[in-house]
Amino acid sequence: MKLDFRGREMLVYEGSPLSLGNTITFIHSHSEEFNILYSAKSPQLVDCPPKWSPPAANFIKINFGVHFISATSQSVSGALARDSLGRIVAACAYPHDWIADSFIAEAKACKVAVLFAIDLDLSKVHVEGDSLAVIKKLKSEIEDKSILQPIVRDINSTRGSFEVITFSHVGRRSNATAHFLVRVGLQAGQPQFWFGKAPMMVEQAVRRDLA
Repeated sequence: MKLDFRGREMLVYEGSPLSLGNTITFIHSHSEEFNILYSAKSPQLVDCPPKWSPPAANFIKINFGVHFISATSQSVSGALARDSLGRIVAACAYPHDWIADSFIAEAKACKVAVLFAIDLDLSKVHVEGDSLAVIKKLKSEIEDKSILQPIVRDINSTRGSFEVITFSHVGRRSNATAHFLVRVGLQAGQPQFWFGKAPMMVEQAVRRDLA
């Protein structure tokens, strides 16, 4: 596998104490993410399907999930690829170190899903997750000074690798199977990859999605 998730955005945080000025910048850069996440009027938080839905024919849907461990500045990303019949194409669970906060963890998880799709040589991909701030930035044409923007820029730079790639936000219930995959990654503590199958608890969750 070619996956390499150490982006330039990590250099801002690794081993570097924040000065007062940098702390203020850091707080301001988070304000938009918090506003997006906690806005009760955001339409993306309404009308989310109650369960996973398959992609269009000839598309592969990759659902991503993440677990952030603030005490150790670590996270685990999970990405599950399924076809229009709901069959498992591939899955991966990938741990990260030196993660500054939950927003960075979510953006990293989305990046894992996209890079995984490239490794799988997929041409028509729909990426789906319950990380609202990340999805909104990927669907926006406006760049800002957000803490997420460097990772969003990296993800956008891969669009030429696909015939079609789209992104959508769903509620946590619709994305539950990806979070089962994250649990497996938490237990393993190292990168895990599966092709045409997934861990037992994930396969059971996939069957429930199709019931």
